[in-house]
Amino acid sequence: MSKENIAKGAALQKKMFGKDHVPRPRTPAWDGWAQGMLFGELWSGPNLDLRTRSLITVALLGAQARPEQLALHIRGAISNGAKPTEIVEALQHTGLYAGWPNGAASLAVAEKVLTEMGL
Repeated sequence: MSKENIAKGAALQKKMFGKDHVPRPRTPAWDGWAQGMLFGELWSGPNLDLRTRSLITVALLGAQARPEQLALHIRGAISNGAKPTEIVEALQHTGLYAGWPNGAASLAVAEKVLTEMGL
């Protein structure tokens, strides 16, 4: 993994999740891979904007019932220009395809996060 991609990924994570965001402790190899590959390459690809990538990620995390990551990525989606109504609609859409319980639980996470953000 190139140092350039790791730096680009770290900068994008700060933009999306805030300068005080510290990923859960993992290992240096995992964090470097996540920053370089996930945020430095995948999230920085040329064909989708960050708002679209965020809405896709919110939908996928809602489908998988991953509340901790979903909350983080809802905040990131707002930072990337998604509107609260778009996030809610993406999760409603997801709930019908990925299961009603996942949709309901994800909407509860969204309501909590958006309320905490004052939105």
